[in-house]
Amino acid sequence: MGELWQVAICVTVLAILAHQAIRPSGPDAPGEPHRREPSQRQKTADWMGYAVLVAVPVGLLSWIAMIAEPMP
Repeated sequence: MGELWQVAICVTVLAILAHQAIRPSGPDAPGEPHRREPSQRQKTADWMGYAVLVAVPVGLLSWIAMIAEPMP
């Protein structure tokens, strides 16, 4: 249980970096008509955002569990 918070922090950092690398740079590419559906890139970047939303609470709960665990 002690290493789970470290894994959660690493997943969070990697997901944030992946989100920055994957997401489109502007609202729309120049010369491209407006689409109703988001691009595959935007969908993938959104999934990286969801990974952050999951990894942060897992890390916090693991850290709290580690502190609450009695010392031997």
